[in-house]
Amino acid sequence: MRPYLVFLLLSMMTITVFSQELSKDQLLQLSFDSLDRIENELEYGTMYSKKVFDAHILKAKYAKDMGQLAEAYRKRVWGEDFDTAIQYVDSSIYISKKLTDESLKSRIHYSKGVLLYESDRPQESLKEYITAYEFAVKANNYEHIIDCLNSISGLKREYAQELEAIMLQRKSLELLKEHKEEIDNYDLTHLITLDNISRCYLQVKNIDSAKFYTRKGIDLALKMRDLETYRSLGILDAQINYYDGNYLKAKDSLLKYIEHTEGFSRADALFYLGMIEGKVGDLNKKRACFTEIDSILEENGLPLMDNVKETFQFLLKEAIESREKGLESKYVNSLVYYDSLLGETQRHIRNVTLNEFDLPFQENAERQMKKKFYSEKSKMLYLFSFSLGLSMVILIFFYWNYKKVQRKLEIVMNEKAEPLKRNPKKDDIAQMDIDSEVVQNTLEALDDWEKNLGYLNQKTSQNSLATELGTNTTYLSKIINTYKGQTFSNYLKDLRVTYAVNHLKENPGIIDTHSTIQIAEMFGFNSLDVFTRAIKSKIGLTPALFFKKIKRSNL
Repeated sequence: MRPYLVFLLLSMMTITVFSQELSKDQLLQLSFDSLDRIENELEYGTMYSKKVFDAHILKAKYAKDMGQLAEAYRKRVWGEDFDTAIQYVDSSIYISKKLTDESLKSRIHYSKGVLLYESDRPQESLKEYITAYEFAVKANNYEHIIDCLNSISGLKREYAQELEAIMLQRKSLELLKEHKEEIDNYDLTHLITLDNISRCYLQVKNIDSAKFYTRKGIDLALKMRDLETYRSLGILDAQINYYDGNYLKAKDSLLKYIEHTEGFSRADALFYLGMIEGKVGDLNKKRACFTEIDSILEENGLPLMDNVKETFQFLLKEAIESREKGLESKYVNSLVYYDSLLGETQRHIRNVTLNEFDLPFQENAERQMKKKFYSEKSKMLYLFSFSLGLSMVILIFFYWNYKKVQRKLEIVMNEKAEPLKRNPKKDDIAQMDIDSEVVQNTLEALDDWEKNLGYLNQKTSQNSLATELGTNTTYLSKIINTYKGQTFSNYLKDLRVTYAVNHLKENPGIIDTHSTIQIAEMFGFNSLDVFTRAIKSKIGLTPALFFKKIKRSNL
């Protein structure tokens, strides 16, 4: 139900308990770095974990280190009841106000946001996430920025702002790609983002995108050996299969993973299991699933969750048909309660994000424009000048771009495309550690294979080519990397696109008689997207422009 929070807590604690419990005096003798390492291995909420954090607080007070004191109070919240935890985190916030460490302030407000979210106070939680985001931006801390964007988008998704949530998730993916080397917990942060964007796309019923990001998340969870997340994404994959109409496959997956879930995650899985039972005609099993969801909600104080209205609408219909007056009244009240709660919370969430997160960017831009605008003597003159100048810039840009494209076209049409080549250094050859005769024989066989256009075969793979050339994949990979300067995949793609460019110029009739996908397949490509990107990378032009030039040149 709330996967990004699960991931956050997983990132903050492990189930490994420090092998030797130290006394208070021993803890006070440790450095702050040593205390931090111990804290990272604690099971939070135990007597020992509280002793460690209290020692951290006391040591920070002795040292008069306000940064360490704020951090110790922040960590002290985990495992405490809500009121006590809030007192600790508020103390941390108070101390941090006098500090210049923006990253620390971001972590503290984020921790408070988590506490509030766990206590089902989404509006207050959202304000803390936004504050944490603002501090993270000031600190240029991209890991914290992405964490905050994930949490803000998660709340937007839960309260009917799915498209805005997707926009934030895509921004997170961009930042991950641009700042990979600056993010310490890159894989975990990436996994959280993949999970969140998958759920966003599923909620708007964009099944293809949801499936794409879920599969990426599953692969990453396996790589990280994160079984908990793997199961969570397995349930999400089952939900995707449900919307895809693969009911039996979805049911098998849900039954496989549901025994490992509890709370909201279990309720979420039960909803889809119940929907599947309804699709296959077993309404008794559907009712059992939905009744258990009702029990889970009651045990947790009737919080909001996905699909809650559909759950109670079905239970109400069943109660009416079976004339169970007590249940009928109960489910009517539940529907009224959740309808009111959802509407009120959605309004609050939208107001908070609009006023405190979305609007500030727009208002800042407007202030800058107004400052410029009123510095001019005449509003109309300014607008006219601006419009005229902008029009000229656009015209110049398009003219420059047009000339640039025309130059590229002339070069492409007048010069033969050549495959990428490389002259390896002696050190590179020596590092291959392959007998020189084997290398020479393989290169000669590779040349013959190229001359015979073997690369046009769509079924060509590194394994099949190694077998055809009488070598193994390891040798073939090393030889291609060293002598061709590319991976096998890029080498194969470069040969195909080079031949395609030259062949189409010599045989322009192909363009009139074949579709673009047919042309791509003719040259060994099994994907139009890969063919398009390969052409653009090779000659700097899209296939459409290239084909158009060929046609004009042969009129």
